[in-house]
Amino acid sequence: MKVLDTSVLIDIDQNAYPTSIDNLNQDTRLLISSISVFEFWWGICDHYKGSNLVPEEKELDFYEFFSAYEVVPVTLEVSKLAAFFSVQLKLEGKQIDLHDYYIAATAKIFNTPVVTKNINHFKRINQITTIEWPI
Repeated sequence: MKVLDTSVLIDIDQNAYPTSIDNLNQDTRLLISSISVFEFWWGICDHYKGSNLVPEEKELDFYEFFSAYEVVPVTLEVSKLAAFFSVQLKLEGKQIDLHDYYIAATAKIFNTPVVTKNINHFKRINQITTIEWPI
């Protein structure tokens, strides 16, 4: 089981690093934070300059893409832990992007590593483990 960061999802969507994608797909359970779904859809909307301008075909591709993964909602526990991580890193002067706290909290709650290209950010949170992408 692993939590995939948004950076990894973008590479999978673009079929970058096919060998790494094959290695990743051998895992039986791949989790996606609903925050990553937001970031991914935001990128699509930004590209088309608004959600009402996204072609229907692209929206269908979006749903099909995420159907291959287990999307985990942001629960009260995820939110509390994300806030804890955020305050902890703020006090240390090592803050990261807001969305990454939620992804890290999801990984911690499921006791599984985060697969990411953004190792430098996630390694600041000592309570989780990371796997650098590409694998």
